[in-house]
Amino acid sequence: MLYLLALLATTALLAWFLYIDERPWYGNWPAVALSVVFFSLFIVGFLVALPRRDWRQAALGPAFLIALFTEMFGIPLTIYLLSGVFGFSIGLSGSEGHLWAVFLDRLGWLSLSVGVPVLKWGGSAVVVVGIVLMGWGWWHVYRARGALVTGGLYGVVRHPQYVGFALVMVGFLIQWPTLLTLLMFPILLAAYVRLAAAEDGYLARTHGDAFRRYCQAVPGWLPRRRRRQRAS
Repeated sequence: MLYLLALLATTALLAWFLYIDERPWYGNWPAVALSVVFFSLFIVGFLVALPRRDWRQAALGPAFLIALFTEMFGIPLTIYLLSGVFGFSIGLSGSEGHLWAVFLDRLGWLSLSVGVPVLKWGGSAVVVVGIVLMGWGWWHVYRARGALVTGGLYGVVRHPQYVGFALVMVGFLIQWPTLLTLLMFPILLAAYVRLAAAEDGYLARTHGDAFRRYCQAVPGWLPRRRRRQRAS
């Protein structure tokens, strides 16, 4: 209950700073802090229901968020580097922080007025899908009360919460790429693949043959294509 109240309070404050507060886009440190807290609560709150893990690797998720939101609302380091070192002319408005849209506009492939909303809402949609997967997977684990979960999302892939987390990160990279987060993403993904493997080992020791049969039937991260049955 306290977890849900904290999420609601943080959501309300974040909405205030993003949509009501009229201060300049960058240098908005309350928005940085609230964004980091908000999404970290989601990640930690959903992943905590999973079996034992190495929390040093799991902490890379909040570190990614700190790097992301510091540049999104605080100091646009990537824009400074691209402008100063490589000579690109990039403004400091909120729209030009959507760097994929800026590059598409510079190449003449898609205007900034079109590219920004496409990437903004497209990236947001991927983030929402990821959050839904994390929440739905958490609900399966919570209801199981320690039993092996093999139905629902867990009947499609063994690690739907990690898949959801990866989609959240991909959505942010679509929406607001930075040099640091682009470098961090493969490291972060590799760390969570290792966490998933460690989780598989823990469940194998805990549930034995039942989990091994489950592993043979259900893939870890990507759903298998269903083969069409030939008509007899």
